[in-house]
Amino acid sequence: MNHHAQQAALARTHAEQMRSAGFPDLGRYYDRLAARHDAAALTPERTLDTMSDAIAIDSPNGRMSKRAHAAASARLASALFGPAGLKGVETVPEPRKMLADRAARTRGYAVMAGPRQAKKLRQEADEIDAAIAKLA
Repeated sequence: MNHHAQQAALARTHAEQMRSAGFPDLGRYYDRLAARHDAAALTPERTLDTMSDAIAIDSPNGRMSKRAHAAASARLASALFGPAGLKGVETVPEPRKMLADRAARTRGYAVMAGPRQAKKLRQEADEIDAAIAKLA
């Protein structure tokens, strides 16, 4: 158990003690503190190896060859995110949400437009709402 996990457990204990003593505001404070320590516990521990690689990569005046830079980046990614590295989450919004967002943006533009343009934009937003209704 690392330092942040210990601090989170201690903060939860304090939160319960404060609530039972009749201080709900202090209980909420310690709950927020525990949440911050939980988030910090998820970050990997810093070691001299990872810090020296990070400093070497970010150094504005330091010069590194492309091969050394790639090797340092690979070591740093492996140390921080494991052998698989950092994977991004690919999300695809569903069509109904995309259309609803577009209709809302169009109505927002209509507020700023002149009378003729606003009428066209409102009609376009209504057409989008009709398309959403067909999808349902």
